[in-house]
Amino acid sequence: MLTVRHFFALTGIRIKNWSVYRFDFFASIMGMIFPIIGLSLYWLDTLKYNTEVEGFVFTSKTIIVYYIIVFAIDMLFSYELAFSVEEDIATGKMNAYLILPCNYITVKLSEFFAGNLLSFSLLFVLILFISLTPFISISLCSIALFFLFVALGLLFHFTYILTLGLLTVWLKNVNGMLYFLQTITGLLAGTVIPLNMLPEKMQWLVWNPFSLSVFFPSQIIFTGSASLSAFLILGLWCFVAYIVYRAVLSRALKKYQAFGG
Repeated sequence: MLTVRHFFALTGIRIKNWSVYRFDFFASIMGMIFPIIGLSLYWLDTLKYNTEVEGFVFTSKTIIVYYIIVFAIDMLFSYELAFSVEEDIATGKMNAYLILPCNYITVKLSEFFAGNLLSFSLLFVLILFISLTPFISISLCSIALFFLFVALGLLFHFTYILTLGLLTVWLKNVNGMLYFLQTITGLLAGTVIPLNMLPEKMQWLVWNPFSLSVFFPSQIIFTGSASLSAFLILGLWCFVAYIVYRAVLSRALKKYQAFGG
């Protein structure tokens, strides 16, 4: 019960701190809008000359909706948490967290939850709005499955990003690595190219955790169905990410010093 109280108390503090930086949020919104416009125009033009694209479930009416959905989901998976962990290590703040009556992962989970609360709320409103449009017919069951996948995807990304932040103990600065990984994971998640357009020999890539967190939920909105195996595999990825986190944390604490490794 003490840990639960700490979690909600820390979450409230993080929400207040986050609200101070509203400009960052609106800047991130603009950073989402421009890629959506560019990619949508590209695929609208492509579909104009290629009316039949095998495995591509979208039409000229729904391609824009696809990019809006995947970029809205991808907004939840920012790397701000990794920079926060980097700061904790570089400034020696982690010392205080290690002696608190709640563990470090609880503190960071509250920070991650609070930082994504508004984005998640906007995603919820967006999906409800899309469900009212004539382009796509979405059932309540599909919406529930969609957010179930997104929630599990959030859990994976929290653990994954937290682990990346801990690498600061060895690397001192993870900025370059994070920007590189953000580009790679964007490709793997389907935010650039819908993954069902990949060549048949590369279809195995759809089972990566980033695709399962972004591309698969978007498919639920368009098809109205979800794969149980995909959900179980994403759950397995969450377990693997947590095992890796525990291993990295154990080694990081042995290396950790007040001002970094």
